[in-house]
Amino acid sequence: MSLFNFSGYPIGLDISDTGLKLVELGKKGKKIIFQAVGRADLPPGLVENGQIINQAEIAKKIKNALDQPLFGKFSAATVALGLPEAKSFAKLIYVEKSPNPLPAAVDAEIGKYVPYENDEIFYDWQKIGEDRDRHHIFFSACAKKDFLEYEQLLNAAGLKIEAAEPEAVALCRALLPSETPAAAPTNEENAVGIIDIGAQRTHLVFYGRQSVLFSISLPICGQEITKQISVALEVPANEAEKAKIVCGLDENIAQGVIRKILTATLDQLFARLQEALLFEQKHYPDIGPIKEVILCGGGANIKGLDSLMANKLGLPARLGRPGQIIANSENHPGFSEIHRLEEKSPDGKTTRETMSLTQNNINGFAAAIGLALRGPFFE
Repeated sequence: MSLFNFSGYPIGLDISDTGLKLVELGKKGKKIIFQAVGRADLPPGLVENGQIINQAEIAKKIKNALDQPLFGKFSAATVALGLPEAKSFAKLIYVEKSPNPLPAAVDAEIGKYVPYENDEIFYDWQKIGEDRDRHHIFFSACAKKDFLEYEQLLNAAGLKIEAAEPEAVALCRALLPSETPAAAPTNEENAVGIIDIGAQRTHLVFYGRQSVLFSISLPICGQEITKQISVALEVPANEAEKAKIVCGLDENIAQGVIRKILTATLDQLFARLQEALLFEQKHYPDIGPIKEVILCGGGANIKGLDSLMANKLGLPARLGRPGQIIANSENHPGFSEIHRLEEKSPDGKTTRETMSLTQNNINGFAAAIGLALRGPFFE
């Protein structure tokens, strides 16, 4: 007897410049559960700023991740694909009311926001509200040529795209209760900011009244922090990455060196966040100011980051819970990571563990989880 009720949900696939993450959901009775979890690191040169450079090698990485999962067993041959910020567009726009049919009015408005002709993009839109003079339209798009590159890649990996959407949409579905099918439509002010701290970029998503308002990609990333720690401590990059996670913002560890490096980089992030918060208030005054900040991505695991974020921004800040409606998400083994810091003996022949940290990196899979949730949410 099978443990899982295989439901044929597509695999949520999140591809970044540095790696890929895969999540497949299933059902046990009426409960949604993680059926399989996988990941693979991508060396430099395979993907650059969302552009597929080496299709054959990435296809191999995808196949290996499917064949050797971190947990469970993948069974689907279809995917819900996340489109990176550099290759997609998602935004709440306002369209003036007129005698013209609304679809024609939206089509005429597209050119103000997307640097392509209408016949060069795939796009979708949904009316989510209106005021006296304007329709409120959530609009998303990607260039046809970019989508076709991803389609060729996945066909080479033996997969078929069932759906594709901007990462911003997937993050909101994974992290926000208002995006669940059970959530009732509301006009209440529920504006939140999502900060997805990745290895190469930080992705800001602003959300209100059950819609992505806008998103921004910033060149502030975990890899740069790791590089600076590596230089300061004179250790290899893999050891610097462990130190960043284990030590975090604790000023009593490593003479406070890691905290100083983290703080300097994070100050840049806070400055850009303040600018984005002011932009949101200026351009979406009817939504209201951001009330809360949610952290996700691998960089969100830095110890003490949520408290520092709250102090700097003057807003509540917390770690995301992307698996909160999934029954077996609590301390799931598919997301468990152990980081150990070691030091060599004076003679260099032996090592001893100085510090270790076991962390749940489910936040690093937030986009993939949001993509996978399309299946049970839209069935």
